[in-house]
Amino acid sequence: MLIVAFSLVLLLGDTSPVVFLLVITAISGIPQGLNNPANQNALYYQAAQEQLASLALILFGKSISCFFAQGVTGS
Repeated sequence: MLIVAFSLVLLLGDTSPVVFLLVITAISGIPQGLNNPANQNALYYQAAQEQLASLALILFGKSISCFFAQGVTGS
């Protein structure tokens, strides 16, 4: 599915309609959005009871790092 989305990105140009961009975003974003909860459920299902807290922190750290990819700076 992602190969299709990335192939469509190659067709983008200056005069491409916004709808075309939204279709590409949906093709690449929806499968990724469904994959994250599936990974989390599989990890929680297979983990021992003692490891759940550390696994939750790992998953939270992965998701929050997307927002702070450039780093956090204090002012």
